[in-house]
Amino acid sequence: MATTQNEPTRRAVLVCPACDASLTAPLRAVPDPRLFAPPPAIRRQGLRATQGFWRRAEPGELSQGLPTHPFPVSIHPHDLLVHQVVTSSPGCCGVFSEDGSANLHCRCGAPVGVLIDECVFDLEVRLGALWRVGGDDEVRVDELADDRVRRSLDRWSRVRFAGPPVSLDTSWDWTASEVPTSREVEHLELHLIAGDDGVAVHAVVDGRAIALPLAPIDLLRAIALERLPVGNEGLALRYDLLMSLRENRVVSSWGLLRRGKDVELVESPASTTYPTGFDIYELAGMPLAEARAIGVVIGRETESRGWRFSEAALLRAWSAAIAACEPERLPASE
Repeated sequence: MATTQNEPTRRAVLVCPACDASLTAPLRAVPDPRLFAPPPAIRRQGLRATQGFWRRAEPGELSQGLPTHPFPVSIHPHDLLVHQVVTSSPGCCGVFSEDGSANLHCRCGAPVGVLIDECVFDLEVRLGALWRVGGDDEVRVDELADDRVRRSLDRWSRVRFAGPPVSLDTSWDWTASEVPTSREVEHLELHLIAGDDGVAVHAVVDGRAIALPLAPIDLLRAIALERLPVGNEGLALRYDLLMSLRENRVVSSWGLLRRGKDVELVESPASTTYPTGFDIYELAGMPLAEARAIGVVIGRETESRGWRFSEAALLRAWSAAIAACEPERLPASE
């Protein structure tokens, strides 16, 4: 029988209080508060939680302007077991809870948490604090030395990372779409590139260069934990990258998706432009879905492209990219 614990000391899964079914992958307590977006989080530019971890709200803490109890634990949406949960309370662009009551339910029908994925709110998942220590042995979560994570955050927190060009939206879906052109990668490189706007991530996949638009908090997490955010098979997390202020065109979206034991880097170039007659900064301040809605589509998106590689290969490439950079030589935060 699962018991309520304030501070689980090992990897644990959150479970349904009614049927005891696991609701999440194995999680551990966040080793440093800098791994969470500082309040107030930048809307739609950085998930509140860090994949693979959980965080308990402080006493009296508000979320979306509402009390966090009775769902005080924040997790990353990719840590949900999608087959075990269902949502309610749809909004205009996603799911939300107007008063903080449960809109996330176990398949048995029991209320288990709050999911916010709405265009005008921060993206988050909050659950109750009923734990089962241990979890599924087949789901691997790296054991991280807290001191190593803190040392990395100390070194990299003062680096200025490139902010999203004009706008960056995140979205996640219940079912990740298949990518028909996915193929095995022969050569994968990752690089941390310093430019006028700060440090950003670029991939080179079989000779093709791809910009990976990570929000600053996500990039800091990826460096400190030495792993890029990789989703599960049931959820797709997408970032949309816009070009410069002069052109304001959506040029690509990308995501790292898990396909069983493999990982896919998925790129989907877009062809959405925005009409003249609108102030560019007004458009930049809108949710991407809203800006697209008033825009002009000048043709269908080209076919998605995907590249498949092992998670070990991704980890090696990312570790090499971090090791090749010295924070002391990179642009410092203002």
